[in-house]
Amino acid sequence: MAVEAGDLLVGVLDGAAWSELLARIDDAILAEVPALGSDEEIRTALHRSTEAALGAHRAALAGSLDPVPDVPAPVEARELGRSMARRGLGAEVVLRAFRTAQQVMWREVMDLTMGLGMTEAGRHDLLTLLWDYMSGALDRSVDEVMASHGAEMQRRWAGATARRQRVVGDLLAGVDLDLTDASTALGYRLRDHHLAAVLWWGSDPSSAEQLAERLELGVRRLAATLPGAAVLSVPHGEDEMRVWLGTPGRPDAGALGAAALPVGVRVAVGNPASGADGFRIAHEEAVRAQAVALVSEADTALTRYADVEMVALMWADPPAARRLVRRELAGLADPSPESRRLRETLALHRRLGSSAKAAAALGVHKNTVLYRLAQVEERLGRPPGDAGPELDVALRLAAVLGDLAW
Repeated sequence: MAVEAGDLLVGVLDGAAWSELLARIDDAILAEVPALGSDEEIRTALHRSTEAALGAHRAALAGSLDPVPDVPAPVEARELGRSMARRGLGAEVVLRAFRTAQQVMWREVMDLTMGLGMTEAGRHDLLTLLWDYMSGALDRSVDEVMASHGAEMQRRWAGATARRQRVVGDLLAGVDLDLTDASTALGYRLRDHHLAAVLWWGSDPSSAEQLAERLELGVRRLAATLPGAAVLSVPHGEDEMRVWLGTPGRPDAGALGAAALPVGVRVAVGNPASGADGFRIAHEEAVRAQAVALVSEADTALTRYADVEMVALMWADPPAARRLVRRELAGLADPSPESRRLRETLALHRRLGSSAKAAAALGVHKNTVLYRLAQVEERLGRPPGDAGPELDVALRLAAVLGDLAW
């Protein structure tokens, strides 16, 4: 039976019907996957792949399926997979093409067995053997071609990612680029308005895969708050993502507050800005907001530069900021709950201008505020009314950043 099966397949793959069978397979694949027919190079690669595959099977069979030969995918088939990847055709296209070729071959085999004059049982055994052979050959071919396709897709993805990172790096460095070319390379309109964000993982991930998935989910949910916005995301290290959301008109930065961020993902956002300079400035602001979020005691998921701008500017020089706080707050700079309460009372009194208003804001009696202000003066070593704006800056730093080791 094994010899007869081999003879039958060789009969299918030989003789005058060879060219007709080759054409039928190519035509069937192009009908099933029209995208392959729109490119001459792909059509040529497809024909060469089909021809090489049929030839490999004809040579391997040599009249026998005992033992069943193991036929690898020919070089031409692997090159077809790479050609598909270079044109952005997905793995599902590769699978459909090979499945279609198998279907054409199987119909050919079925038709031939009908004219052999065999018993029903004999025909069943023959077709079972042939199906096992053809299925095994298809599985190996698909595996090998998919491997070539995947390797090429990965190479192209890595190349495109590297190019995007270079263009983004040049933009952030202030390099004068052709905006049309740069926009094409990024797939993102640089002349639009931009909201820049930095996303990072605020806790220890259980795996690198979990980290990447959570960050990507965070990007999608952030973008969902601005329907229609273009999205550009570029990995920065292993645990951070740089993101730009582009809109033709000025975006509403407040809308980002509605993002349902994944647990553990934190975001810092700059102010909206436009054009190539805005692309850079918005990102710089997001990075400054992130620097504040990283040292702040408040573990908030979203930090806006607009809310922490003064602190961000002061924190650009941490040693100088610490010296200012220690000098201006003196005995109020320690991390005790009492000092924190006195700082809050002093900040409200200076902002509102009266003890009564501060008491109302705090929900306490006016005499309580007066008592606290007396304690403040004692700890400062001077009347707080004599202090300049530096004291307000110090109070703001302490309020946003919390009880750091000033």
